[in-house]
Amino acid sequence: MADVLEAGLLNAGPALTNESFQAGLQAIGEIDLAGYIGTSLGPGDMGVAKELHLMEFDGDTGVWNRIS
Repeated sequence: MADVLEAGLLNAGPALTNESFQAGLQAIGEIDLAGYIGTSLGPGDMGVAKELHLMEFDGDTGVWNRIS
């Protein structure tokens, strides 16, 4: 979710307001988040996740593995 926050803030521009941040979130479009399938943000579509899977990070291999 930190990726969503960062993208929203970057899209909002240097004069951050509530309105510019909201517009920044709506401008994200498709985004890849571990464990989320078909994730997107946009006008009228602020729910982010379409599906959710429990993931586990394997530190030895640096790979995310799906648990469920």
